[in-house]
Amino acid sequence: MENNDNLRKELYCVLFPGVVKNDEKAIQCMGGIKALSQHYTQANKKRLGFSFQPDNPFMKKIYADAKPTAGVLFKLKVKKTKSGNEVKKEVISTSIVGTVKKINRFESMCDFQYLPLSTPHIEGDKPQCLIEQIIPSGLDELNSILEPTPLFITPSNFTRSDKPITYCYTEKRYVTKDMMKGESTNDEVHKTRMERSLHLPRFIFSLNEELPTEPNEYYIKLRNARQALNPSLEEEYNT
Repeated sequence: MENNDNLRKELYCVLFPGVVKNDEKAIQCMGGIKALSQHYTQANKKRLGFSFQPDNPFMKKIYADAKPTAGVLFKLKVKKTKSGNEVKKEVISTSIVGTVKKINRFESMCDFQYLPLSTPHIEGDKPQCLIEQIIPSGLDELNSILEPTPLFITPSNFTRSDKPITYCYTEKRYVTKDMMKGESTNDEVHKTRMERSLHLPRFIFSLNEELPTEPNEYYIKLRNARQALNPSLEEEYNT
């Protein structure tokens, strides 16, 4: 073991969501050296974004979350010797590069990605990217006014949350302490509104149970009451 003094050296660790074959392109996907340095110096204010197409503004980035960890980065020198079809590996030397106390993981959802492309009119032609024609770069020439503008509709909005959440269509979305204790809550507005609008429990669809073939008695009584108030409804129903 060599360079034990490097245990005091703290490293900046980012778990890249993919197989890195080109270091420069991988750094550009995360905004370049400038974005990495800003996130390192201002981790509480600046989030580290990631995009496979950094030049495309019509893509929503995914952001990394810094989580505490305990790790050590080693550097190994391995000697490979090939004898026939077998490859033997022998570790020659090991050295400590540094320690890792925080790791940045990209665990958020990846939203829909939009890339403006032109549809080829002739078979065999490849689609072309229209980003340079849509995004203004410098002064516009006279030809840009005379030629038709490429049709491309930008997305109206993206997802509001970065991580998936479980949303249940119920009266209370979040469980409060009063509900766990069984006590009545102060939210009487939604309670009265629910009692006034719906007097039956919701029907939960399931493939294991059979669907009802006849209407509920409550809705039959409600229909008869409406027909009694308005006779014209009964005539339309019979016809």
